Amino acid sequence: MVKSLNFGWTKREKKLALIFLCGLFFLVSLYFYDHSKNKPSSFTPTITSNLNELTPPSKVEKTKEEEKSVSISVDIKGAVVHPDVYPLKKGARVYELIRLAGGLLPEADNRLINQAKEVRDGDMIYIPSKGEKLDLPMTSLESPGQSNEGKLIHVNTAAADELSQLPGIGEAKAKAILQYRTSHGPFQTKEDLKKVNGIGDKLFERMKESISID
Repeated sequence: MVKSLNFGWTKREKKLALIFLCGLFFLVSLYFYDHSKNKPSSFTPTITSNLNELTPPSKVEKTKEEEKSVSISVDIKGAVVHPDVYPLKKGARVYELIRLAGGLLPEADNRLINQAKEVRDGDMIYIPSKGEKLDLPMTSLESPGQSNEGKLIHVNTAAADELSQLPGIGEAKAKAILQYRTSHGPFQTKEDLKKVNGIGDKLFERMKESISID
């Protein structure tokens, strides 16, 4: 039988040593308990988010094609240095077209030119000379030879506001056409329009492609 170890301690010393060991064990246990309590659990899920996915989409940026200026083509004739068809950016004005055409000739009539007017694709801008009779409104520049959206004006049935859309035909001449039509009946030929007071050969040539007698 193995004898008990005897360090020569007295009974009182053994009792004190036992109390010390118990206290030490309690302190060590308390330390590990607090440490484990404050340590994050390994099972705590980590929440991450993709900000790019959660952020709602902003306004779609314009593509490179949309950012490019839209090109239009406009024909300019009359009293300019270089009459021709020129490419322009959408929203361009008459003065920009005149600049491309080399500027106005000395005989150009500035009173009949609205250089701030916006041009459209397919327009034909006519710059009149001084003394040239065009019967155009003084505040705007019209494109001779063009009717509204390219549609023919039926002179035997059109009202005054429709007739005034013809190149060179203002309110006064539109009323003159109506008066002639009432007095003499429908126009039999396009050339009959020259019988209306104020419509001569030159004005008729400008408008004949825009009218119909059917």
